[in-house]
Amino acid sequence: PKADKAGTLGRAAVGTGPYKLAEYKSGEYVLSEANADYWGDKAPTKTLKWIWTQEAAVMNMAVQTGDADIVVPLPPVFAAPIKANSELSLIQGNPTSVFWVALNCKLAPLDDVRVRQALNLATDRAGLVSNLLYGFGLPATSPLSPAVFGYDPTVEGYGLDVAKAKALLAEAGHADGITINVAVQEPEANIAEILQGMWAQAGITLNIQRMESGVWTAAAFGTPEEKAAQGVHSVIASWSTGTFDADLQL
Repeated sequence: PKADKAGTLGRAAVGTGPYKLAEYKSGEYVLSEANADYWGDKAPTKTLKWIWTQEAAVMNMAVQTGDADIVVPLPPVFAAPIKANSELSLIQGNPTSVFWVALNCKLAPLDDVRVRQALNLATDRAGLVSNLLYGFGLPATSPLSPAVFGYDPTVEGYGLDVAKAKALLAEAGHADGITINVAVQEPEANIAEILQGMWAQAGITLNIQRMESGVWTAAAFGTPEEKAAQGVHSVIASWSTGTFDADLQL
């Protein structure tokens, strides 16, 4: 309450957990130390250091060499060799993360439901899971993952049907195909690149607009007028709820 009243909660750590903040270097690491005054079971280690990196290879090497005790989330490309390493333990869970392409229904040609259906039918979800996650994942059929309360396992979603996708585009007046843009941040750019190849088979040209975080946020949450001016037909995003509750995920 004191920190809340002082207005410093956004800048200084205040809490009652087993660890307390010792040092924080933005974009590099957070160092926590055991809280001797914690009311519950004492912290199992004297310190806890969280280190950031966007390089998958660095994460893999860190756990292989012992520079890191835990890597999370482990890049799927390294899952198989780590699973085969008797000195390491691969922990597999059922996370809540769901990735999607959000379509701008107010901007042509996506204002036609048949075009949106064609995009779904031109998407090989199983292929995405195989190529990007090396099988450590599931094709999404709804905004909810199987781990989330309220998930319906009977929902099948769209299957892959390129011929039907082409037919729907022709029915919508786009027999010669369409061109759309997607705004994406670098970590999800590989998703866009695979979709680009998949959708091309149905006559859909996907222009990938790589953006840094702030620019992407402005594009993703801009007004319909702003999106029209920038030609933002779609964005690639993801979400994960830590509560495993459908309400927060939706």
